Amino acid sequence: MLKDGSYVCMILAPNARRGTIHETINDKGERQFLFRLDPRFADSLPEFFINDGDVQECERQSDAEVSIINKLIAEN
Repeated sequence: MLKDGSYVCMILAPNARRGTIHETINDKGERQFLFRLDPRFADSLPEFFINDGDVQECERQSDAEVSIINKLIAEN
């Protein structure tokens, strides 16, 4: 079950969009969380609210894995 501080990945971009969720809110009966991208990723995003069904809890990637992802992003 997702909770404040859970490390999650976005279902549509599970490798490059990982971070933590915070501040559960209820918008018209739907759970939403404030998503903060893992600061190790070079491709930064501002914080934004995300629906409960758009993320899943996952393992935190190693620094080496993040480095590889950052290199792939820089090449594109």
